[in-house]
Amino acid sequence: MPSILRKLFLCPLGACPFKPADDETGCWGECIHCGKRAGFVDRATLRAYADREYEMRQAMKEST
Repeated sequence: MPSILRKLFLCPLGACPFKPADDETGCWGECIHCGKRAGFVDRATLRAYADREYEMRQAMKEST
């Protein structure tokens, strides 16, 4: 389906195809057609998630 048709049909229905985007404040998904942003996560939350994931994996290694 050509890009203009995707924009006309998918974006108004909320079915935007998102690509990852980020800057110094955080990251989000951005529609490749209309530019709409969704799912913003700030850097502190991402860091906390990564730290917790690392701790869980280290605990699993130590227990085996």
